[in-house]
Amino acid sequence: MAAAFGNFQARKDPEIEAVVARLEAEEDEREEAAARSEHPYDDEPYTTLLARLRAWLAEEKDRQAHNRLQMAIDHDFYDHLQWTEDDLATLADRGQAPLVFNRASLAINWLFGTAMRTKTDWAVKPRERDDEPMAPTKTKVMKFVSDVNYAVNCRLLAFKDALKGGLGWIDHGVELDPTRERVRLDYESWRNVWYDSRGRRIDYSDWRYVFREKYVDEDWALAMYPERAALIRASTISSDEPDTTDPDGWNSEDGELATGLGGSADNAFLRSRVTVANAWGATQVQRNRVRLTEAWYRVPKRRLRLWGPIFDGREYDPADETMRKAVEQKVCSVVGNVESEVRYAIWCAKGLLAEGPSPYKHNRFPLVPIFCYRRDRDGAPYGVIRGMRDAQEDYNKRASKALHILSTRGILFEEGAFVDEDEAREEFARPDFFLGYVRGYKVEVKTDIAMAQGHLDLMDRDALHMEASSGVTNELVAMQTQAVSGRAIEKRQQQGQLTTTEPFENYRLAIQFSGEITLSMIEQYYTEHRIVRITGAQGRDEFVEINQPQFDAAANDWRFLNDITERQADFIVSEQDFRESVRQAQFDTTMEFLARLPAEVALKFLDLAIELSDLDNKDEWLKRIRGMTGIPDPEEMKTPEGKAAAEERAQKAAMMEQIELRGILAELAGAEAKAQQLVAAGRRAETQAILDRINAIKTALEAGVTVVTVPGVTPAADVLLDGAGFPQGINPPLPAAPVQPAMPQPMAA
Repeated sequence: MAAAFGNFQARKDPEIEAVVARLEAEEDEREEAAARSEHPYDDEPYTTLLARLRAWLAEEKDRQAHNRLQMAIDHDFYDHLQWTEDDLATLADRGQAPLVFNRASLAINWLFGTAMRTKTDWAVKPRERDDEPMAPTKTKVMKFVSDVNYAVNCRLLAFKDALKGGLGWIDHGVELDPTRERVRLDYESWRNVWYDSRGRRIDYSDWRYVFREKYVDEDWALAMYPERAALIRASTISSDEPDTTDPDGWNSEDGELATGLGGSADNAFLRSRVTVANAWGATQVQRNRVRLTEAWYRVPKRRLRLWGPIFDGREYDPADETMRKAVEQKVCSVVGNVESEVRYAIWCAKGLLAEGPSPYKHNRFPLVPIFCYRRDRDGAPYGVIRGMRDAQEDYNKRASKALHILSTRGILFEEGAFVDEDEAREEFARPDFFLGYVRGYKVEVKTDIAMAQGHLDLMDRDALHMEASSGVTNELVAMQTQAVSGRAIEKRQQQGQLTTTEPFENYRLAIQFSGEITLSMIEQYYTEHRIVRITGAQGRDEFVEINQPQFDAAANDWRFLNDITERQADFIVSEQDFRESVRQAQFDTTMEFLARLPAEVALKFLDLAIELSDLDNKDEWLKRIRGMTGIPDPEEMKTPEGKAAAEERAQKAAMMEQIELRGILAELAGAEAKAQQLVAAGRRAETQAILDRINAIKTALEAGVTVVTVPGVTPAADVLLDGAGFPQGINPPLPAAPVQPAMPQPMAA
């Protein structure tokens, strides 16, 4: 309690010091008496439980110590802390720059940016047929909860931890503060969490426990557990003590014992990489703090459950008359089953603060992990940087060495060549050195350009290894590449996409688990009437009312509209390809195929092509296209309302088709009548033309007869034609006069 009376210690009056000592002793006695006061947590079985939980945590700290240290180094490499303390001292003695060309962070940033740009679609699906009407409402409420908790950002931060070190955490809980949203989702640092390292199931259902440690201000801890104030004060780290604590104990004096690393030279080297990067290892804390440990653990419970057409899977209650009769009449059978029950416990250094069953119906741990990769031997997590570290470190050292070689010169000289060797050394260090030496002595300036080039060549090999290890090739990040053809670039991009598939699949799986927990907590804790606002795809605000009370006069009772706690649903992450280029290629191929089809046929498949795209407002595009084509939405057809709406649209489409068909038939009839009129008019014109030709022939024949019978009329006709403007010299041939047959002469007598 010296810290509580620190303001009196500045005075050196012995009388005052005696008073202070007496007050401190009395305060200590009160705390000890309070600590000895009877509390259920201070007796069995809680003391045994606390000892077992502490033993589990100590075991996990020991098992995970070495890999957690490797994870910390991975994170330091991302943060450009890539040189050890000894290497930095050596470079300082040489005057060599500790260069860091961080290709590891470039790979992580590209993967993280890809995750940020990738849209992960999810929806709430009905668990049973009767749950269908509430599924869209729960989807909207889930979106509201995600928005107010910045769920996307929290999950992305956890995913970034997984990319760097191999493991990230998403936390879920409930806020009792009425000024904040009831269901909470947050990011949790991997440095605060230890898990059951023996569990290997993909859904973590075989994990026995998860621990979390955090330092909390003393006044905050006292406000949370006022009945255990004495234990909290006894466990507090005073503000006049140096802050040499950290979650893994790397910076404490007994760090080797705290982490279980042991005293080997290799482990000491690894620890030195972390301690040199800790800027707060020995700073003075200005707040009294206490370390709280939170445990979520499973215990086996044997339960009796009913199996049959009714009460299927529900826990059997002998006091329930309906259940008892169903068993007696052999409608259902009782089956004993061993199940896990999730419980929690919170303690400080001096004792247990809280313990009990999990308040959540989902019966799962509220902390959801995101793994990048897991080691097959023991399941230890590791990230993308782990396979790049050696090449990255070699890359930096060779870059620094090459620069040092190119920036310095060596001097070989015979003793006595310079009057002042120190002065000569300083002058030779200048790029424009000007120095004389004693005649007769040999002086030679050495530069090793070839060695510098060798370092640069090996740097290229390191870069290629880092690309192959991370999967982030130069083609993916649009950097200069050795691939020259488009086909080669595409193959290199596919190589990178395949290499980075597993981290993104693990991320999608974590979103699935996180969504399931969040949906369960919404169904459990959103019991009050409220109106939530969500922002639609087009930026428009939409208000959703849930748990709306309404009095049913017929039943003389209250009922609730949009009661989201009444039924259960499932959270589903849609199967989506995280590789944008693959989705784009599928979309392009589909559009090229549709372009070769007739327009009326391509329109029927256009909605399927839009499904493959990443267009903004894609749902609105699909809605309008399907409205034009009359194709029903597959999801809409799963609900009675959707089926009715689809049938109504189909009837309207059929009516429109009938109207359109009638219009087309009317147009065809009009065109046919017009064609008949044109045919009739054409026939009349043809007949008249024939008559005109006949009359012309008749007139010509009459004129010819006149010329033949009256030969003298021809010159007069020529004069008339010349006067009418006909060209001269054109004399149409006239028909020759018929030769009269000779009359037979009478024969002489």
